[in-house]
Amino acid sequence: MIPITRRHFLMWGLVFLLPLAASCKSCKSGEITPEQEIKNTLTQAINAARERDVSGVMEFIAETYRDVQGHSRKDVKQLLAGALLRFQNIAIVTKNVEVRMVDNNNADLSFEAYAFAGRETEIIPTSADKITFVTKVTREDDKWKIQSARWVRLGQQ
Repeated sequence: MIPITRRHFLMWGLVFLLPLAASCKSCKSGEITPEQEIKNTLTQAINAARERDVSGVMEFIAETYRDVQGHSRKDVKQLLAGALLRFQNIAIVTKNVEVRMVDNNNADLSFEAYAFAGRETEIIPTSADKITFVTKVTREDDKWKIQSARWVRLGQQ
């Protein structure tokens, strides 16, 4: 066993932290970019879904929401409530989150969501989905909200 000295600890710390610091474009004086604000909004919405908080998720859906499938904000609320009623345990993992700013108040947000659901007594999930989302987000009253969305489940096109 190789003893870990203070020098080793500092060296490996630098190896891992320097690239992280270099990639942090918005770290100067606590400034947060619009892209990071949008990613934070997505995280908050996902956390609300994990906590089974329909109202919490709906805070991030614009009143004027309309998507290519013809769903309104009310439809999204019903779909979400139905999914949360159906399963007691829900886990959601997001990957490949990308934000493309259109202008200061509009952006395209795309990400993959891996959702696992099951009954409270089950250890292994009874349902698992990979869903790719492409959304339009708009800044409303200093909050980012989803204006429209298109989603495709794994195996669908």
